[in-house]
Amino acid sequence: MQRAWKFLRRSCAAIFVLGLLVRVTLRDAYPVISLVYYMTPWPVLIALLVPETVTRAFRRQQPGFLAMLTLMLALLFVWMHQSYRLTLEPPGAHESALRAQESTPFRIVFWTADTYEFVPLEEAAEDICKLEPDIIALIEGNVDWGRQIRVYGDLFPDHQIQMLPHSMLMLHQGRLHRRVARYFDKRNSALTEVELRQDDLLLHVALLDQRSTPTYSRKQSFGELADYIRTLPGDKNFILMGDFNTPVDSVHLRPFREILTPAFEAAGVGWAETWPSYFPVHSLDQVWTGPTVRVLRCTPKRLSFRGHRALVIDVTFKAPPSETAEDQISTTLQGQVKTR
Repeated sequence: MQRAWKFLRRSCAAIFVLGLLVRVTLRDAYPVISLVYYMTPWPVLIALLVPETVTRAFRRQQPGFLAMLTLMLALLFVWMHQSYRLTLEPPGAHESALRAQESTPFRIVFWTADTYEFVPLEEAAEDICKLEPDIIALIEGNVDWGRQIRVYGDLFPDHQIQMLPHSMLMLHQGRLHRRVARYFDKRNSALTEVELRQDDLLLHVALLDQRSTPTYSRKQSFGELADYIRTLPGDKNFILMGDFNTPVDSVHLRPFREILTPAFEAAGVGWAETWPSYFPVHSLDQVWTGPTVRVLRCTPKRLSFRGHRALVIDVTFKAPPSETAEDQISTTLQGQVKTR
């Protein structure tokens, strides 16, 4: 028994040192090292210190025990600093001039549904309905079209239901302008763009489903996606949601930070991690917003015991949307008529 415990202590210590070194230096920069990065998030690193801490406590080695306890608390503080947010009021809540130029708040529910493997469709739909969303976006959420039409149609009679490529599903109010499917890095990254007209707002919503293989490098696909987003007009009400299958502190997500804002970092409530649902250790599900979108709240919500947690996002839009090609043609024709 003592030999087994000693082996456990040494193994945990070795993994801890390697994991901490990777996390504070290279992270997931290289495919092989990324496996260590994914296996040793902050909560796991803290747990790896438990055997050594318990041993020092039972042996009454007070200096060693206090040192291990201090290290655990330090790592807990780092984890909380990176992942925990408690937004009591929205950013800019006191700026009346800013609020006067914004739209009424919209609520979006984003969820990686895992094809309803861990929760029945009917139960998940009822839980989503209680959140009173304006837009519902699901990854791996299109499994039985007829059944979904019936269930979601009964619960959301004012919403249109869109069956999207890559097993994605969206429910929304207003009018659909267009939808486009794109791929990056040889189809390792699938993106579906949906442009919606809701009241006087034009919303550009993009859903991402990223390949999940731990040893697969995200550098190429995220780089191509970031380059594409840079080509979009800066005044679009752009929201990117997806199962990134990559923690938000990944080195490969740095290009996104140059052009978009992580919604949870802007106005998060609770812990950023969304997977696995029963005790999340990775922030795989993320929402990123463009410069004309102001995030009021971003709250993870557990819809099933296993799988992914959903994200409930409340947003407003800071500026009027850009005109679509259809609107521009209409405006041009009206101008010609007035000229005559």
